[in-house]
Amino acid sequence: WIGSTFGMALHIVNTNATLGVVMAIVWYLIDHPVVGAMLIMQATITWLKLISYVHANYDYRATSHDNHKATLALVKDLDEE
Repeated sequence: WIGSTFGMALHIVNTNATLGVVMAIVWYLIDHPVVGAMLIMQATITWLKLISYVHANYDYRATSHDNHKATLALVKDLDEE
């Protein structure tokens, strides 16, 4: 559907907007420091999860499907114990 470069640009914009929007809200609208700290902490956790999602998807697309099937078989064998 979309190219790899454009997709990566969308990921960069999305992840940075996650932090940027919350930081702007805390800077201009939130007066209580504890509430601001909690919002920044939640935004940081969300940012880290988005970064992890991007890396996991990149690794999944980069590996061949044979390796993926072998990994699924290994996990299946571990679950049977």
